[in-house]
Order: sequence, then structure tokens, then C-alpha cells
Amino acid sequence: MYWDIISAEYEADYRIRVSFRNGKSGVVDLKLLVEKGGVFDALRDMDAFKAFSIDPEWHILSWLDGRIDVAPETVYEQATGEKILPLVAETHTSYGE
Repeated sequence: MYWDIISAEYEADYRIRVSFRNGKSGVVDLKLLVEKGGVFDALRDMDAFKAFSIDPEWHILSWLDGRIDVAPETVYEQATGEKILPLVAETHTSYGE
């Protein structure tokens, strides 16, 4: 998909500069996601956060050998400021009419 991440570089704090398959790039700030906690608690440790990789199969940011990842759509929208359009248009069909 066009939002596949092809490169990523740590910037500062919880920010990562990412480049996408479609040639676009930008910086994603994951601070709010990390602060939510839950599965992301482990990333509060800055050394753990900096140890991200790009999953070679799914082309997403991942941490801790793939145990933590962020949806590529989320990263793309935040880094580029562009909304990803739905792949299937919603239809409003009334059944039984």
C-alpha cells in the first residue's frame, strides 16, 4: 500500500521521521500514544522507544520483536497530515424496501 513505511529515523523525544512507498515523508509524534499506556507502557523507556524497526513483511513501525506496533494508517495520517480514504465506499442501502 502507498502508506508502507520504507525508512524511519529517530528524531527526538517520541518523534520519528518516516518515508512512505508513495514518496511522501514527515515526522510522527507518538508521545500521546505512549502516554496512553497499556501495551505502549514499555515504550516509556526512551531506549526501548528508540529501538524500533520496520517490519520487513508489513512495512510498519514495530518494537520488541514485533510485540508492539502502530497502525501504518495512523503513522501516515499524522506524518503527512493527509487522511487515508476508505478502500470501500460506504453505502446506505435499505433492506426490505
